[in-house]
Amino acid sequence: MQKRYFLSIIFVFYVLPYSLAQSKRALVIGINDYFKFDDNSKSVVRDPLNSLFGSVNDAKAVKELLTTRFGFNEKYIKELYSKNATQENILNELDKLLLNSKAGDNVFFYYSGHGIQLKNVITKSTDEAIAPTDVLYKQNGFIKTLQLASIFNKFVDKKVTLTTIFDCCYSWGTHTTLGNNKPQTDFNFLISLNEPGREEILSNMREHEYEYVRDSLSEIIGIETRAMDFKGYLQSSGFDTDTLYQLNKRDSSYYIFLFSDYLRISSDTIPTLYRFDSSAHKYIPIEINDEGEKEFKIQFNLLNEIFPDAISPSRRVQSNYLFLSATNDVQKASEKKDENGNKHGVFTKAIIEVLKQNPSTITSEKLFEKISVELKKRYYTQTPTLKCDPQRLKKNLLSIPTSTISSDVFAKCIQSNNNSITLDKGALSGFSLGNILQDISNPNVEIEITELKNENNSIAKIIKGSGNFKGKIFKVKDWYVKTKPLIKVYIPHDNFTTAQFSTLIQTKITPLIKEQDMNGIYNGFGYYVPFEENFDCSKIYVSGKQITYIGLEPNTNTTLKDLDKITLQNVNKNQPYIVYLPVPEEIAKATEQLLKLNQNIELVSQPEKADVSIACFYSRNINMDKDYLPNSKKINPAEPYYRKGLAPKLKPTDEPDVNIVLALTSENVSKKRDSKSHKVTMPFLIVNTKVKDTKDIAKKVYNWFVIEAAKKGIWLNNWPKK
Repeated sequence: MQKRYFLSIIFVFYVLPYSLAQSKRALVIGINDYFKFDDNSKSVVRDPLNSLFGSVNDAKAVKELLTTRFGFNEKYIKELYSKNATQENILNELDKLLLNSKAGDNVFFYYSGHGIQLKNVITKSTDEAIAPTDVLYKQNGFIKTLQLASIFNKFVDKKVTLTTIFDCCYSWGTHTTLGNNKPQTDFNFLISLNEPGREEILSNMREHEYEYVRDSLSEIIGIETRAMDFKGYLQSSGFDTDTLYQLNKRDSSYYIFLFSDYLRISSDTIPTLYRFDSSAHKYIPIEINDEGEKEFKIQFNLLNEIFPDAISPSRRVQSNYLFLSATNDVQKASEKKDENGNKHGVFTKAIIEVLKQNPSTITSEKLFEKISVELKKRYYTQTPTLKCDPQRLKKNLLSIPTSTISSDVFAKCIQSNNNSITLDKGALSGFSLGNILQDISNPNVEIEITELKNENNSIAKIIKGSGNFKGKIFKVKDWYVKTKPLIKVYIPHDNFTTAQFSTLIQTKITPLIKEQDMNGIYNGFGYYVPFEENFDCSKIYVSGKQITYIGLEPNTNTTLKDLDKITLQNVNKNQPYIVYLPVPEEIAKATEQLLKLNQNIELVSQPEKADVSIACFYSRNINMDKDYLPNSKKINPAEPYYRKGLAPKLKPTDEPDVNIVLALTSENVSKKRDSKSHKVTMPFLIVNTKVKDTKDIAKKVYNWFVIEAAKKGIWLNNWPKK
C-alpha cells in the first residue's frame, strides 16, 4: 500500500507537471473541393476544374501519423476538410491554436491544397499564398505567406515549438518575406537539380563512349499538379492585383495598396496616407484634402517598420521553428495515386514512406534527405524545401521527447474467421497489400494484408500460426508491398551476340546505305529511312531466326530470305523502308535480369502483348561527334536530310558512316507492329557497332522502362519481387 502511495506521489510531482507543462496541439487542413460563384444559378457551386482528389487523404494520413507515431491526443487535433476550410475558419482556428498554446507547448500546422502566386509590384516578382476552399468566390480570399509568417511569429514569441508542413504549389514565399537574412539561423537545403532523378537517365557525351542519352522528364504524363486556374478569378472578381498585405484579416476591404511607387493604407471608410518622417524614423499619417490624395515615395527596405512581425520565423534567433514544404517558390506540386489506388500529394506520400522505413525519431535533417531521395527515385520534378532554426536539424520532426514517440504501428483484430481476420487499421495507417504483421503476444503468429476494405479497415490472411485472434493486437513487422505491374515490356532476344551484330552491320546495312548514297535514294529498292526521320514506310524486322517484311503497299507482307539490294528490289518496289535491327543478346539478357526484380513491370514473351520495347536503328545524323537530337534545327522531320539533296556522294571505294541508335519504342509491339509509319522516339543511346559495357547500357535501358511505368500516374513500388 505504501509502495503504491509512493508511486502516486512520484506521478503527481514529476509526471503530471511535465504533462501539464507541454501540450501537443495540431491544426490539419486538407482541401479537395473548391467552390465558385455560378452566374447562371446565382449560387456557389463546386468547381470541378480546380478541385483536387488527394489533399483530404494527405491530411487524414498526417493526422494518423500524429496519433500513432508522435503521441498526439485526437481531441487536441483540429481538422478542416474541403468546404469547412474557408479563409475565415482557417484564420479562426489559428487564433484558437495560438490562444490555447503556452510556452513550452508543441504545435503542428499542416496544409494540403492549392497554392497560388500573386503579383508583387514592389519586388516586381510574386507573392505566394495558400488557397482556402472559398478563394474563387470571396474577394481576396487567399492567405498570403506574409500573413502566415506574421501569425507563426506570434507562436515563436510565446516560446512555442512550432512545425509547419505545406503540400501545395509555390509552397513558400521565401523571396518576398520581409526581414533581414540571417544565414546562421536560416537553414535552407534544396535538392541541387530542379528535376530530381534526371541525372539517373541523362548522361553526358563522353569521349570514345557509346551513348548520348536524352529524355525530358517534363513530358512524363500521369502527374496532376496542384496549380489553380486563378486568372479568370482575378479578371472577374474586382481583385486589385496591387494588393500587398491584408492588414485586418477580419475585413477583406482593409489593405495596403501600391500605386506605382507610392503607398496608401486604406479601408472603405477611412482612407489614410502615410509619409516617412526621417527625423522620427517612422511613418506618419497625413490628411487627404479636397484637391486629391497626397502621395509619397516609399523604399522597400522601410516596409519592415510597418510590419515588424512579417520576418520569416526561420530567420529568427532561437525560434525553435521548422518549416517543410513540397516545392520551392516557383514549382508546382503533384499528386498521384498510391499503390492502393488512393490519391496523395507525392510529397506527403514520401513523408509517409520514409517514416514507415525509419524510426519516428529520425532527425529532421535525415528525414528531409530521405524524402528528397524518395521523390528522386520516382522521377518527380519538384524540389522540397526545409527551413528551420538550426537546432531543429538534429531533433525529430516535431521536436518532442522521444519517450512520447513510437516507431511501431499496431492494429487490433476485430473479427477472426478461419484463415481470414479483419483489422481496425487500413489505408490511412499506410497499410498496403503484402504488409506483414505479427501478434505481439505470440511473435510466431504472422499475418499478411490481402485487402484494404476502406481507409480504416483491412483484411489479412494467417501465414503462420492458427486460432481465433479476435481482440489480439498485431504489430507491423515488414512494410513489404505487393502490387500489380503497370506496364508490359517485350525484350527481343534475337540471338545476335555483339560480334554477330557487328558483322550484320558490316555485311548487310553498310552495303545498302553505300548503294543508296552512290546511286540515288530510289535505286530500285527504295530509300533507307534513318532513325531520326518521321516517315510512312515499310518495316523490316531482323532477328536471328528470320527477316519479317511489313510492306507499305497492301498485301506485300512476307518473310525475306536475305537483306540485300536484290531482295528489296523484288518486294519493296522503291518504297521508303526502315530496318529494326536486332538487339545484341548481351544487352537483352542484362536488361531482362534487372526488369525481373521490378514489380511495376511485367515481362512478356510475345511482342503482341507488350506496351513498349526497344530496338536498334541506323542513324545518318546522330553520332558520337555531333549531339544532334530529334526536333533540333539540324534534323527537321518535316524536311528529311536526304530530301534536301544533302546526302554525300560516295565513290565505290568510300565507306559510309554507320551510326546505330538503341531506342525505346512501341512501334515493334502490340498493334503498332504492323503499322505503316515510323516516328522518332526518345530516349535513345548511340551504340557503337562493337558494343562494349553492356551492363551499363542495360541499366540505362532499365531506367527507360521505369519511367514508362511512372507515366501511368501511379506511385512506383520500389519493393523488389519476391
